[in-house]
Amino acid sequence: CLSAVEASNLARLAREVVKENGFEGVVEVVESKVEDFQLPEGEGKVDIIVSEWMGFFLLHEGMLDSVIYARDKFLKPSGLMFPDTATIYVAPCSVPGRFDEFESLSGVSLRCFGRELRKQKSDKPEILNVEGDQLLHEGHIMAWLDLKEVSTDDLNEFDMKEVLIIQKAGKFQGVCIWFDCSFPSGNASEPTKEVVLSTNPNSPATHWKQSVILLPEDACETVDKLDPIAFSLSLARNAENRRRYNLQLTLLDAEKEEHSLPCECVMTKCILMKAHLQSMEVDQ
Repeated sequence: CLSAVEASNLARLAREVVKENGFEGVVEVVESKVEDFQLPEGEGKVDIIVSEWMGFFLLHEGMLDSVIYARDKFLKPSGLMFPDTATIYVAPCSVPGRFDEFESLSGVSLRCFGRELRKQKSDKPEILNVEGDQLLHEGHIMAWLDLKEVSTDDLNEFDMKEVLIIQKAGKFQGVCIWFDCSFPSGNASEPTKEVVLSTNPNSPATHWKQSVILLPEDACETVDKLDPIAFSLSLARNAENRRRYNLQLTLLDAEKEEHSLPCECVMTKCILMKAHLQSMEVDQ
């Protein structure tokens, strides 16, 4: 028997869908918060938990806390989570629809309009469909979650500080955030093969689109391949609403930040360090 738990009145419509398809004896729809739900008396713990809890940039307005509660209370130790992992990616990007298109709209310059529009929306990220060719980097992993192990405390804050090397020349106008979720395949012959739901700009568009933090106009710049971009980014729970997150992006001076070794960027210190490391490998 399957239990479907839905807190809103959509539970009533879900019952109609179950009935319409002849599954009344298989699926029970319960209108309840999962925190208030109880398994039928005599029932053991469950084999699988399936949930669509993801929000914008994975966590914002998501319901992962409730899924973790259900996992800890109802799931067998050997049970499966669908999805079972989630990854947050970050990359510098171009955002022509918020910058360049106002340069000339049907031959009319609307730069001042575009500037005012961005100013009004500067306190929160834009939810956009970013094209794959607008990414200036393939994406850096900011966070990886094992949904069989993660705790609610683990979700309180995520931080990164990184120097990323531009992989495609373009206009650096924002920072793009997206996520992937993986699901067990359920295929006995390939038990380790995963099914992936991706919101990567290079994947088919989804409801979640991508989240973009726009840069102030005076911070935008044209970058070339192998140029270094340095920034820090934090995602922290909102103190007044645990389902919401505050984002803070800080641009850093790539010359002053520590680069990974060997670094492929065009800065002189990294070119010299790379040559030195290569010479040491030859000597060995």
